[in-house]
Amino acid sequence: LNATDGCTPFVIMPQDASSSNTDSWSWDAPGANPSNSMDQAPTFTYNTPGTYTLTLAVSNEAGTDTHSVDLTVGQGPSADFTYDYTIGTTTVNFNNLSAEANAYEWNFGDGNFSTETDPTHDFSADGIYTVELVAFNDCSSDTIEYEIEITTAPTASFSLSDTDGCAPFVVMPQDASSANTDNWSWDAPGASPPNSMDQAPTFTYDTPGTYTLTLTVSNEAGSDVSTIDITVGEGPSADYSYDYTIGNTSVAFNNLSTNANNYEWHFGDGSMSVDASPNYNYAMDGIYNVQMVAHNDCGTDTVTYEVEIITAPVASFSLSETSGCAAFTVMPLDASSANTDNWSWDAPGADPSSSMDANPVFVYNTPGVYTLSLTVSNEAGMHTMTMDITVLDVPASDFSYQVNGVTVSLENQSANANSYTWNFGDGNSSDEENPTHEYQSVGDFIISLTAENGCGTSMMLDTVSLSLDAPVANFVVENNVGCAPLEVSFNNASENATSYMWTFDGGMPATSTEEHPTVIYDEPGIYSATLLAINPAGSGALTQMDIVVVNNTPQADFLYDIDGATVSFTNNSQDGGEYAWLFGDGEGSAMENPSHTYSTGGEYEVILLATNDCGVDTSTQLIVLEGEAPVPGVSVHDSVGCAPFTITYFSTVTGGEATTYEWTFEGGTPETSTDPNPEVLYETAGVYTVQLTTTNAFGSNSIEETDIITVLDTPEASFTSEQIGPSEFNFTSMVSGGGNLEYSWDFGDGNGSNEANPVHLYEEEGTFTVELTVSNECGEVVATGEVEIVIDRVIDESWLQYLNVYPNPNEGQFALEIKAPASDRIQARLINVIGQSLYEVQDDFHTGYWNHHFQLNKLPTGVYILEVKAGEQKAYRRVVVE
Repeated sequence: LNATDGCTPFVIMPQDASSSNTDSWSWDAPGANPSNSMDQAPTFTYNTPGTYTLTLAVSNEAGTDTHSVDLTVGQGPSADFTYDYTIGTTTVNFNNLSAEANAYEWNFGDGNFSTETDPTHDFSADGIYTVELVAFNDCSSDTIEYEIEITTAPTASFSLSDTDGCAPFVVMPQDASSANTDNWSWDAPGASPPNSMDQAPTFTYDTPGTYTLTLTVSNEAGSDVSTIDITVGEGPSADYSYDYTIGNTSVAFNNLSTNANNYEWHFGDGSMSVDASPNYNYAMDGIYNVQMVAHNDCGTDTVTYEVEIITAPVASFSLSETSGCAAFTVMPLDASSANTDNWSWDAPGADPSSSMDANPVFVYNTPGVYTLSLTVSNEAGMHTMTMDITVLDVPASDFSYQVNGVTVSLENQSANANSYTWNFGDGNSSDEENPTHEYQSVGDFIISLTAENGCGTSMMLDTVSLSLDAPVANFVVENNVGCAPLEVSFNNASENATSYMWTFDGGMPATSTEEHPTVIYDEPGIYSATLLAINPAGSGALTQMDIVVVNNTPQADFLYDIDGATVSFTNNSQDGGEYAWLFGDGEGSAMENPSHTYSTGGEYEVILLATNDCGVDTSTQLIVLEGEAPVPGVSVHDSVGCAPFTITYFSTVTGGEATTYEWTFEGGTPETSTDPNPEVLYETAGVYTVQLTTTNAFGSNSIEETDIITVLDTPEASFTSEQIGPSEFNFTSMVSGGGNLEYSWDFGDGNGSNEANPVHLYEEEGTFTVELTVSNECGEVVATGEVEIVIDRVIDESWLQYLNVYPNPNEGQFALEIKAPASDRIQARLINVIGQSLYEVQDDFHTGYWNHHFQLNKLPTGVYILEVKAGEQKAYRRVVVE
């Protein structure tokens, strides 16, 4: 046939494929036009939908044979729908009444589409929408459309250019309500007019205060209200007081203004402030006109008061000179503050000793130090200033001295002098106050001191006798032992010397006249030094032999002897103080003559570092060792068995040949062994670890094989059951024993399962014996229990016309469709296998028809129960999520 199904009119032209010995053909086509034919290649037309059988009978003189083919004839769909809509909302529920359709396309007239069977759509705005439904099947499509009017309550909104102002305040609100508004109602208490029905009214507020302007908008779907608060203000009233204490410059101003929100203060001295109640410090005394200006958005007000500032005076004066020779005349110049009313001078020791003049004259006749004071005053208080005055006398020259060899230390004991001149009697002089002088010869010398000040001069003479012993040479040395280049400090300890001459064997410099020279020695060796000490009475010499020792750097060298993997080292270094050995395998030593055992054979570069205070030297030699420590491995023929389980371990060694074996067997008998291939017994089920260490002359290596042996036991089994639906149970197995576990369930109703934790649905009431058989390599065990099924009468679903869940199984996205007697509410709840509610939805059920799409993409794979409740009636469906 060209096809076995199609749409009306369905035309078929069967192609005969009967055997070549056919003599006659008889076609039977009930429901077709024609309904039969004797042609070999007829044509049949089916005009009515349905399922038909086309039969061909062929025959010849030897007999007859038949062949039949079933045909399916379909027709195009019929589109139709109704909808549920409540005025004032934007949501429409569409009820698909199409027939013979298997797919749908909705055009909601607002640019949105859907392919759901019974969609719910939210329209974004009021209007009249043409909703079109196209119904499809494999034969054709059909289209129907209806107009739907969406009407919602309006939204009230308006704006004001200003929400506050000064009386009279004119308000012209701008309506911004939604376009579906039919009526406007304005309420403006305190305004003129107090209300209006215009869309754009004008209101005038003549009295200050706070008011609320209200707009109510409405249409046939409902109403809405919007309000804005309005503040009407008035001008300010300015006033203030102030707090002032005579003698201060600070004034505290107290703001007494009303109905003001900002202020300007002008303090009468060019300064201002915007604080509400400022504190201000005046720079000087005076009478000031202080003005305060009070502001608000409706105007300003000003008030001015006089403030007088009176402070105590400040005493001050100056002198052309503060010291002089008796009789010393002082003429102080007054510099006190301008607010001074009275002057009082106190001049003890002067003539006169006091005065009330502003600028008096005082004479000091007697040398000494005096204090001149001035006290000034006014009605606010007083202030005093003092100044010291020095009256000088002619100087008196005097001195004493100390002699140390040819050095004389002089102490000036003169009085009333401010400059000095010394003459030492050997042609030298000084203007220091207390000089020290060194003579170049011995004998008697006349020393004179001339003392001077502005009032005159004075001289004193004295004779000094000098004698001196011959010098004794001596010195000590610091840092005289070390490495080249060595810097040595020579410290002079001679007695009675005034000059020095040094000689340094091998040093740089070779000679020196410094008192404490520093000398550098560049070459290793042992050196002497000589000091000649000199004074005017003679000289003395000292030579210290071998006083400087300059050391050499070390010379590293060694020999070695090999015994298997152990090497003994002999240190032949010279001048070494400390030693460090690097054996070439990451190990080392600080011993002078160490021995070292290597873990593996090979070539090793051995380095000896010889160290002293002068440096480091290295010696390197290559050592070749033939041999290496054994590396163990472990193998078994069978690693899994039933207790008691006996196993033989096989050691495998790479690298060097092992001389000893040390085994440790966790949980085994014996616990340890030294055999290369030991046999071990395990009597208790578990997973066990083995350790092996192999050793030879080059060392040892260890291996630990974790979880290498698994010992099994016959399993132990039990189970629990949990009812998760009216007749559905979740069975959970609890098994120990390990191995390759296999499960076999007998639910007692002729059904079973091989899952570890199955879910089973019983079809009828009763008490059922459930049997679980668990087996592994070591045997099997059987656990039994009972469950009782009682199907409650409330689960009687005769009240339903139909309840469909599709698709089922699903991936968490499925639809529920129900038709039943109408009630107020319908509820759907999804429950997991332990009774927890995962999702719940409620809706009205006034029409007796309801559908809902569940979008639960994140649900874990498993079995769930869907409970549907309408009034007191319930129904359940099993939902499988894959």
